[in-house]
Amino acid sequence: MAFYDGARWFHVWCNSNEGIFSPNQFYPVPPSDWHFLGSRVLHHEESSLILESRHEVSIEGTPLRIDRYAFFKAGATYFVLKIIIRNIGTRPAVYSYQYGDEPWLGDYGSSQGNVGGAADGLHKFTGRIDTKKLHYAGYFDYGNDAIGESHTYTGVANFIEWSGNEEPVVYFTNGPNDPPQAGAGKTPLSSNTRFIGILWGPQTLQPGQSKEYTLAIGMADRDPKTGFPKKPEIDLVTFP
Repeated sequence: MAFYDGARWFHVWCNSNEGIFSPNQFYPVPPSDWHFLGSRVLHHEESSLILESRHEVSIEGTPLRIDRYAFFKAGATYFVLKIIIRNIGTRPAVYSYQYGDEPWLGDYGSSQGNVGGAADGLHKFTGRIDTKKLHYAGYFDYGNDAIGESHTYTGVANFIEWSGNEEPVVYFTNGPNDPPQAGAGKTPLSSNTRFIGILWGPQTLQPGQSKEYTLAIGMADRDPKTGFPKKPEIDLVTFP
């Protein structure tokens, strides 16, 4: 995902690190290893587009069906991704689902200047955020003064918002393979793969049961008074 301001391009989000795994696996199984069942355009007109893809994956011998829906609206600085995971097997399935990214915000190929952000302010260190109070997070290309970075970066910000009854673990780390630390850590965000992760699970699906996960993913606005990020209002009415 990128943004062109009339003079140059700004990198907003990169290829997502997404996957599903059992409690006995350390690394998630990515969508590229899911069995692809097909995709289609569900709806298209001048102002909106809805895409669907269908997949299947086995978790310790139990098959799960994964249906994904992407909703786009002209003029919006974000899109909505809905994931439905259903147990189509005959035994309970225990799994975790993860979505994340090391976005290289601002300049492609570089995490320099990227500092975590949410409604409670900047997050300069690795660790979890309080998802009982916060419902979105992202990165701000502002400079992490905890490692001596100046505030001379692009000022571009992104965000990812989660909704639903399932409360995830949301965390900042220095890489996609770093596990989420409990609470706020003391290690500053300093690598070239500064990462934000969202993790649901472990969760149990009984045969025939399904769970739904909804994410709004996009670019944040800038508050003209403060210069800091301001997340747009998410419209889940026109993004069903």
